[in-house]
Amino acid sequence: TEAAAAPMDIAAAPAVSSAVSASSTAPSFQAITSYSYADEGSTVSVYIDVPEVHEIGREFVQVEFAGKSADVRVLFRAAGRPGGYDRRLCIAPLFGPITPSECKWRVKTNRVVLTLRKAETKYWSALKAKDDKLGGGAAAKDEDPGASLMNLMKDMYDKGDANMKRTIAEAWTKARENPGGVGAGSGAGGFGDDF
Repeated sequence: TEAAAAPMDIAAAPAVSSAVSASSTAPSFQAITSYSYADEGSTVSVYIDVPEVHEIGREFVQVEFAGKSADVRVLFRAAGRPGGYDRRLCIAPLFGPITPSECKWRVKTNRVVLTLRKAETKYWSALKAKDDKLGGGAAAKDEDPGASLMNLMKDMYDKGDANMKRTIAEAWTKARENPGGVGAGSGAGGFGDDF
């Protein structure tokens, strides 16, 4: 598997790359939105999809690690790609702290792979730290699970479009009108009387 081969592939990659500057003006970046991650115990691997990245050379890929972030920039314009665009993915804040000097990266076919060395070997249930408004973070561990769900539903309602608000309001109303349905006797369909 790729995980077994990772230590040999990443050993040569420095934690921070100093790539060639694109120009005297600051480049504008298109966001990279396609990536995944895997918690592997003491490390987290991040697989970032960047078509054609393997064709431009390592010197046009910049990767910077900090205590709670990883920043990847791919400089297609500096590599002389006509009509090319620069791409960027900044992951901050990370789910947990990392040890930047022990993090590595490598370029593979159509992808950049990061290996983040965790400062603490606890399981990462997500790559990024959760927004506290959604019940994430350290405070959420001590909260009532029903309160976290309620906060999530309120946030979905507040940020949702008209259709989302209508759907949530209809479900809430039906649950209140039919207490004998699913989750009978518990208010809103098993969500408790707070919903």
